[in-house]
Amino acid sequence: MSTDSTKYAHPYPDAILDTQKKMQIMQLRVAGWAIWQIAEHLKLEANSIHNHIFDQLASWRDMTQEMSNELRELELQRLDEFLRALWPKIQQGNAKSIETALKVSERRAKLLGLDSPDRKEITLDATVQTLNHTELVSEYSRLGLTINNEQEILSYQLPTREAQRLVRNYTDDREPKDNV
Repeated sequence: MSTDSTKYAHPYPDAILDTQKKMQIMQLRVAGWAIWQIAEHLKLEANSIHNHIFDQLASWRDMTQEMSNELRELELQRLDEFLRALWPKIQQGNAKSIETALKVSERRAKLLGLDSPDRKEITLDATVQTLNHTELVSEYSRLGLTINNEQEILSYQLPTREAQRLVRNYTDDREPKDNV
């Protein structure tokens, strides 16, 4: 009779190889390899590489969310303990305890997202400039970048109208819009 603890005690060799392959895929991706490069290197379909990466990222996101929820719950329990300890002095009208309790309540509201978010203003001071090929090569050099091929530089040149449209769209998105 197998129990849950012994059921996974000795994984099958295929499961180990599968896990190692998945770890290798993620290591290569983190190292900057393109999906098609990983597929060629491991002799797998690019689609399966993509699916694995997508699934793994979703798993990590879920794990991170779960850990965040646990930490939030722990923090809320601590805040409850603080309030319980302060409560007798609050009932006596102790101003310092009341002030501290208000700070605990503010922290709880912030932790739970009950307060409206702080409004931040972002300013953009941008100039759209068109560089010719020579100027672009010079700028590449000034920044310490290497040119792998001419096509790489050409791919970074945006037509002036397109660059202006991108800047205009960015600034338009920042303008407050009426929901009426």
